[in-house]
Amino acid sequence: MDFEGVSNNYKAPKSFKDSMDHLQKSSREIADSHLHIMIRKKEVLPNATQVDFKNDLDRLLGEIVRILKT
Repeated sequence: MDFEGVSNNYKAPKSFKDSMDHLQKSSREIADSHLHIMIRKKEVLPNATQVDFKNDLDRLLGEIVRILKT
């Protein structure tokens, strides 16, 4: 199962699901935009602002820690 499938089927509060949806959709769009363009002599890599998923990743890691402690 991929991340989207896990996110859609995981029983969690709406706020957690919203964070995981944001993480999945935004990261996929950024990756797709870089994967589906023609290769040029010079490429611009995603910048720190584009890939700043600190809040969503923090919630995901917090949930993983909570599950592992039970």
